[in-house]
Amino acid sequence: MKKELQIVRLTTGEELVCEVTEFPEHQVQLSDVAIIIPTEGGIGMMYFMPYADLGEGIVIDASHVMWATTPNEELAARWKTMFKKILTPTTTKIII
Repeated sequence: MKKELQIVRLTTGEELVCEVTEFPEHQVQLSDVAIIIPTEGGIGMMYFMPYADLGEGIVIDASHVMWATTPNEELAARWKTMFKKILTPTTTKIII
């Protein structure tokens, strides 16, 4: 099943940045989950449920998801850095 990086808003109000995999029977798996935290300078992210071993992620019922959307490039890069994903440049630059 395909994983896709998404911002997910839960019915409880949390906004998460994570990889989402859809399962049959109206369930979704959230992997490498970070919660978005509003700050005075903008937004921050921290690990979701840092006190739990989420291992392969967490499976929730899809009815707990209000909406999901693709994060912008800046937020996606911050998430990739947080979870040590490989970053690729979006533009090619020649240095002379």
